[in-house]
Amino acid sequence: MLRAALVLVSLGTALPSVAAAQSLTLAGPMDETLESRIRGQLSDLPWTVSRDPNPPPPIQAVLEGGETRVVVWVSPTEEGAVLHLLDRGERRLLARAFDRPTNEAHPDSTLYESIAVSLRSSLRALAAGGTIGVALPESESESEAESESEAESESEAAAASFVALGIGGWVALDGTSPVQGGPSGSLTIGHGALRFGAVFQFSLGASAAGSPAEIRLARHGVLAEVGAALPLRPVELTGALRIGTFVQRRETVNVEPPLVATEATRLVSAAIGARVGLRVFLHDHVSLRLDLGADALSPRPVFEANGGAVAEPWAVQPFGNLSLEVHALTRSGAGSPP
Repeated sequence: MLRAALVLVSLGTALPSVAAAQSLTLAGPMDETLESRIRGQLSDLPWTVSRDPNPPPPIQAVLEGGETRVVVWVSPTEEGAVLHLLDRGERRLLARAFDRPTNEAHPDSTLYESIAVSLRSSLRALAAGGTIGVALPESESESEAESESEAESESEAAAASFVALGIGGWVALDGTSPVQGGPSGSLTIGHGALRFGAVFQFSLGASAAGSPAEIRLARHGVLAEVGAALPLRPVELTGALRIGTFVQRRETVNVEPPLVATEATRLVSAAIGARVGLRVFLHDHVSLRLDLGADALSPRPVFEANGGAVAEPWAVQPFGNLSLEVHALTRSGAGSPP
């Protein structure tokens, strides 16, 4: 008798926990036919079903409050409905979408039966000790931390390597001709915040009038750049130092008699300069780039005619460049350049 009493007491103590482990709440507004189908599918399963017609609160609140192990609600959509199954004990959520069938006499009936059968299958798996859905974070702070971690990962992916090819035009002031200018090309290699590149400039030439001769000057250049960028998508601010070579061509256009025009000459000068730039992304792989800066030339060219100076370009020449870039090669999680 004593042993039997002890068994009954232990069973009585265990029953509430068993009941709680196999309890389910149907929450939120629900069509009567759908509720009837669900109850019918669950009638032979070891689950205690209760009804709460109030819309379920945020998932975190459901996890922190309540007594039933599983909370189920159905959200209607334009195509059909979504079944939500929240396992509070394991902190896992299953969301499964169902489309309303077409070309059927009773599409809603078929939809409700599909939802009920799916819910029955999931609850049988839970009763057998299985798991469903995806794991939920332990708290809102953990969820925020995961979001921040994902954002950092996306930021790291966005800061991957890229190669950009650009074509455009440049202008420069040399102090003798109205303005130097012509087409330009660029190659930029980026990795994280670092930028490496090369710039090619071809001059169309400009006249420098003077006495006793009029000459035409053209300045062609090749420069290497190294710098850094501050990405503020969809724009990027850049700064760079540049070093390279300018080939300056002088051609005599007109001379006063009795002088005779001399042959065209070329002078090679080293150049060192700096620039700031603005890159505006028009598309993931297309950007517009504007650069402003200045280059110092050495040696400084002085062009003469008949023993006298005709043109003395500035030793430091400001410039501007506008180009359209195509990011031909990228390596980022999103497949887009930084």
